Amino acid sequence: SKLPKAEVNNVAKIKTGQKGVVAVGDLHGSYDNLYWDLNGWNPQTKTFSKKIIDGSPTDPSTWKWVGEDGVMVQIGDIFDRGEHAFEIRTALNRLDDEAKLTGGRVVRIAGNHEMAYLQKISVSGLDYANADKIRTMLLTDIKEGRLVAATVVDGELYTHAGVSLQKFKEFTGKTAQQIANDINQRFYIAIQTSDFSD
Repeated sequence: SKLPKAEVNNVAKIKTGQKGVVAVGDLHGSYDNLYWDLNGWNPQTKTFSKKIIDGSPTDPSTWKWVGEDGVMVQIGDIFDRGEHAFEIRTALNRLDDEAKLTGGRVVRIAGNHEMAYLQKISVSGLDYANADKIRTMLLTDIKEGRLVAATVVDGELYTHAGVSLQKFKEFTGKTAQQIANDINQRFYIAIQTSDFSD
């Protein structure tokens, strides 16, 4: 189903408060260090620099959002390789619900592995046994506004692999927010039409 334009704009326009932003890249089904990374663990001082989640480091089902008005951006590829992708997805979606209650946000960006499932293409390392289940989950997350192609936090553009102004000359001179809105519109159109050529 079609996402309303207001939702696209809301995802692409996020401001943080005192807790700031934490970005984490490819997880590939492993949350071994995620708890520590999200909280800014410093092994030398044995302290957290930016505590945004609480709970057991080895059990995402216990994680609770304590990041207040902070923002966490997961920059794609939660699936494949490791065995905990479904737990990670569930935890991040729940943390987003909790974060919204305190003015925060957890944003998930589609990476190349998510795109491979959505496009039903063959890529080395995909979980083909669960491909249909994963695709259905991704489509649900997109429809609910939990998975996007780009976001802007405090004026900074976040995507999975960056944006090439050589390839996308039409983005030259545009703001990060305009670029994110454009990328997300293209993403939603591709999902609706199953045409990923743009």
